[in-house]
Amino acid sequence: MKSHSSLYLPVTPYRDLYLYRIIRSPYGQSLPAIKDDERAAQSVGIPCVKNKLVSFFISGFYSGLQALSTPTSDRFISPDIFSFDLSILVLCMVVVGGMGSILGSILGSIILVVLLEFLQPLVTIA
Repeated sequence: MKSHSSLYLPVTPYRDLYLYRIIRSPYGQSLPAIKDDERAAQSVGIPCVKNKLVSFFISGFYSGLQALSTPTSDRFISPDIFSFDLSILVLCMVVVGGMGSILGSILGSIILVVLLEFLQPLVTIA
C-alpha cells in the first residue's frame, strides 16, 4: 500500500503562507486586541463575536487538514496514538519556539524532534 503523504507535502508551504497572510490581515491584527481586552476591542469597533467564530473555524480547518494527513502517513489510526505525552510534546514545541511566532514554532518542533532522536538511545540503555 502506497503512502499518500506525498500529496500533502507540497501543500504545506501554501498552508503556512495562508496562515501568515491571515495573521498579517486586519482580521489577524484584531485578534491580539481581543485576547488582551475584549471590552476595549469591542469599544473601538472590532466585531469580537464574529472574529472568535472565524478563528474557531480556521483552527478547525487546520485541525481537519492534519487529521486527514495522519492516517495516510501512519497507515493506522487508534486513540492510543494521541496520548497525553504527545499533547505535552506539542505544547513544548510551541513554547520552545515562541508562542507568538509561526516560524519559531516550526523551529521549536525541529529542535525538539532532533533532540528526542538523539536522546532516544539513552532511554534504551537505562
